[in-house]
Amino acid sequence: MSRVLPTFDDVRAAAQRLHGHAHRTPVLTSRTADARSGAQVFFKCENLQRMGAFKFRGAYNALAHRHEREMRGILGAAAPNGQEPDVEFVPHSGPFVRGIHATVRMTMKSGTTAEAAARIAADAYEGSPFVRVGTSPPKLTEVVATNRVRLGIAVRGRTLVVTSVIDNLTKGAAGGGIQWMNRVLGLPESTGLLIPGPGWI
Repeated sequence: MSRVLPTFDDVRAAAQRLHGHAHRTPVLTSRTADARSGAQVFFKCENLQRMGAFKFRGAYNALAHRHEREMRGILGAAAPNGQEPDVEFVPHSGPFVRGIHATVRMTMKSGTTAEAAARIAADAYEGSPFVRVGTSPPKLTEVVATNRVRLGIAVRGRTLVVTSVIDNLTKGAAGGGIQWMNRVLGLPESTGLLIPGPGWI
């Protein structure tokens, strides 16, 4: 998979797009963390943003999101001919405390139906306990405080749109870490991940 790092001009352009939308959050240090790690550790307090930092940064960088390149590379590696498809990835910002809603648009080589595309996706994720696939639009309420991802598939002609929702405080980091730990330890993937977080039941 090819990897193209952003240039300083890319960073400046992203900062311009975010100007007026993002708070300047403090960077904290800890002598205890430094002593235990043997290095100087910095903590960026993104929790002080008005909304999830990754959420609004992605939304204000529509069609310029850093994950687009990764998606193209992964899909190209999975394709029989190794060709990377055109992918347009847009995460959405909204008045929600937890969760990320994203839209991925792709152009297929030939047309199909949403039902057929959903069956292909469901087959690909068979055995993945936290992935749910359908043709109806996903809702954040289906995934909040869980390790699940819900995919909704729509098709028109050769255009395929996949909408997805996850709880970025669970599936996005902590839940994903536990899921990988379970795999490494030979435990069922869902161990410790089936109980909703307190306050979100």
